[in-house]
Amino acid sequence: MKLSDCLLHKIRKGQVQVLSLIIITGIVIALVGVAYIWGSPMIEKRTVYTQYTSAEKFMNDLNDRIATLATTCTTKNGCTQTINIPNIDGRGLSVDETGNTLYFHFPSSQRMLASERIALNTPYTGEPADYGTAPPGLLEVEGVTEDSIYLIKFSLHYRELYDEDSGIGYMIKIQGNVQGNNQIIMTYAGTESVSGGSAAPQGGDMTVSTIQLSVL
Repeated sequence: MKLSDCLLHKIRKGQVQVLSLIIITGIVIALVGVAYIWGSPMIEKRTVYTQYTSAEKFMNDLNDRIATLATTCTTKNGCTQTINIPNIDGRGLSVDETGNTLYFHFPSSQRMLASERIALNTPYTGEPADYGTAPPGLLEVEGVTEDSIYLIKFSLHYRELYDEDSGIGYMIKIQGNVQGNNQIIMTYAGTESVSGGSAAPQGGDMTVSTIQLSVL
């Protein structure tokens, strides 16, 4: 074989190798692009699911600690609980003192919930609820749209529990109309009996245990 033919053969062989590499690289890039396009929604869904489970766990833990303070502590200002608020898109916890309800919400790229509220910790959603059957705190979640932004919104409402046998109502009252996104401090602020304070049809007195909240 002539030298020129040999060189030409090597050049052509090199061109084929380069072309093959370019084709393979193109295929890999295309596959990565397709995987990203299909995988991106799944990543978003996993992120939203992680945020949701974190928020739900926080609200359940918060409810457990408030209920423990209200039912076990006997000394005014003698018992305190502290819990960190999960940092989800910078959103924090808010306290509605008038409605005796705590709220925690965050924006979501996935519409994973309907607009109707869903009870998370009990099937008994009425008020007054039956003492001994229903928990004092009703934890619910819903999907809402505010200012064109879809939000996952948790609410923890403390309602009256009514004991038909004794005719007495029981309720946890939360105080502290504040909001924050770092930490919440809960302090037992005492228990009192309110004459004729029950909202139940049968009336009667109501025992009220107050929890003072400070959100940092």
